[in-house]
Amino acid sequence: LGQVAPYFIDADATPNPGGWPVGGLTVVSFHNNHLVYALTWFGLALMVLGAIAYPLRQAGKHGGG
Repeated sequence: LGQVAPYFIDADATPNPGGWPVGGLTVVSFHNNHLVYALTWFGLALMVLGAIAYPLRQAGKHGGG
């Protein structure tokens, strides 16, 4: 599926013969949590810095190595 278009097709709420498909049921809602997203990535960056700094400090205490 290399050339797939970035959209989907949904039936609207217009009544259909036989009743199917039932349209108008799709609700697309994206939450706007930019602050949580930013805090997550800054927290991960701090953990990476800590994971790098800890062995360097230990090596400095023990004379390199």
